[in-house]
Amino acid sequence: MKKAVISILEVMNHSATEKAGTIAARRALQVELRGHSRIQCTGGKLWLTRSGDPNDHILVEGESFRLDAPARLLLSGLGEASYRIV
Repeated sequence: MKKAVISILEVMNHSATEKAGTIAARRALQVELRGHSRIQCTGGKLWLTRSGDPNDHILVEGESFRLDAPARLLLSGLGEASYRIV
């Protein structure tokens, strides 16, 4: 039997306050954002999947992804990765 690549799914609802954290390797974080937010990779490599977007995005330390509208995202670490939502 194959093991799932993503073994844990955490749910977080982001408000106007800044949120930061670390995603362990082989883990994922589901984030619902209200819009006008930015996801910044603060360490490692972050794999970002946006609901309704056919393209995934890979962010490395120092890179960010801007959202102008509400979105549901799945963040995964390619190895351990850290992030900040502002």
